[in-house]
Amino acid sequence: MRSLARQCFQQRPIQPAALLTRGYGHIAFATSDLDRTFAELVARGATPVWDPRPSPEPGVRMAFVADLDGNLIEMIEPVSGKTA
Repeated sequence: MRSLARQCFQQRPIQPAALLTRGYGHIAFATSDLDRTFAELVARGATPVWDPRPSPEPGVRMAFVADLDGNLIEMIEPVSGKTA
C-alpha cells in the first residue's frame, strides 16, 4: 500500500486548465488545518499547484496539489475565527 501511495504523488506536469473544462476536473476535500494538510501532502510527494490562499468564495481558504496522473486535488478550509 505504501508504494501505491508513493506512486500516486510522484511529480508530473500539471494541467490547471482542467479546472475550466466540463466533467471531472478535480476532487475537493475539506480540512480543518489547510496549511498542515498541504505541507503533509507535499512532504509525501504531491506536486504543489497552488499554495494555501484565500478562495474567491468568501470565508474559505484553498490549496491545490496534483497526484501522479496530474489529477488536481483541492483542499478547502473554512476561515471562521481565523485570519486568512
